[in-house]
Parts: sequence; structure tokens; C-alpha cells
Amino acid sequence: EALDAARRFARRRRLGTWRSGGSARAHGRESDSKVEQREMAAMLRAGHEASIARRVLRGPAGDSE
Repeated sequence: EALDAARRFARRRRLGTWRSGGSARAHGRESDSKVEQREMAAMLRAGHEASIARRVLRGPAGDSE
């Protein structure tokens, strides 16, 4: 349930694998690590556990485990 909620949040906010435009570096914006840090912070502020947030942000969008 917590994992599903975290996935819905990430999809709604277009975080991690749901990020549009691929790599931030390809567009001359912030480095990928900065983007990942901001996304992780957003997940934590929303109340998701760090381990779940990491799993959602780094895993494939279709991961159903």
C-alpha cells in the first residue's frame, strides 16, 4: 500500500522514471544528481519512507513488486 502510494505520487509529480524529457543534463539544466536529490526530498516531505522513495525513484516505472 505504501509502495503504491509512493508510485502514484511520483507519477503525478513526474519524478524518477516518470520524469519527462529524460536526463536533465541533456537539456543543459541541473545535473542529474541535483534532480535526484530534489525528487528524493519531495518524496520525503510528502511522508514517504526513504527506502520506498529510493525504490520508486530508481526502479522501472512498471515494477510491480
